[in-house]
This record gives sequence, C-alpha cells and structure tokens, in this order.
Amino acid sequence: MEGVPEAGNWAPIHTASHHGDVTAVQEILAAEHGSPTATWIATERGDLPIHLAAHRAQCDTLAVLAAAGQSTIDAVNHAGWTPLMLVLCADAPPARRLASAQ
Repeated sequence: MEGVPEAGNWAPIHTASHHGDVTAVQEILAAEHGSPTATWIATERGDLPIHLAAHRAQCDTLAVLAAAGQSTIDAVNHAGWTPLMLVLCADAPPARRLASAQ
C-alpha cells in the first residue's frame, strides 16, 4: 500500500475510503439499509475500507467507517496491521497529533 490503488478487486467503497470521500462512503453505507457489509469487503491484500482510510489518515472517513462497522477497527490485514497501527504510522498531520498524544 504505497498510496496507489492496487489492481484487482477494489470496490467503490475502497476507492472512496482511500481518497477520504466521506460523502461517497456515507452514500454507499446508506444504500445498504443498516447492514454495512461493504465495510467487510477486503482487497487482495486483506485491507478493509477502514485500513485504506487509516493508511492515509482520512480521519473523517475513519469515523464514518468505525461507526458503521465497529468490529472492523480491530481487523488485521494480510500484513498483520490494524487500522490503528496504520493511522499511527501515517505521515499526515492528524496522525502525528494522535501519535504525539500517546
């Protein structure tokens, strides 16, 4: 995950999460009528939408995804990373603030 979407099985929610498009994520989740299965769609690397948002420190998107699929916050991708681990390693101002508060 170097900031460029991998070829393969990205669904619209992956792209929206990766780019921090909160409105698109909310629309996708709303279309599911309270059953947020999109939050559990994994890429070939095992990344859920919340992993992609975390990697880029898309904090508003993270909040929407966490609220929709709270159990995804502890999900581990194929590399063994949780969303929290990814956001703390992200090189973005929100992540640096969060990391320095720890």
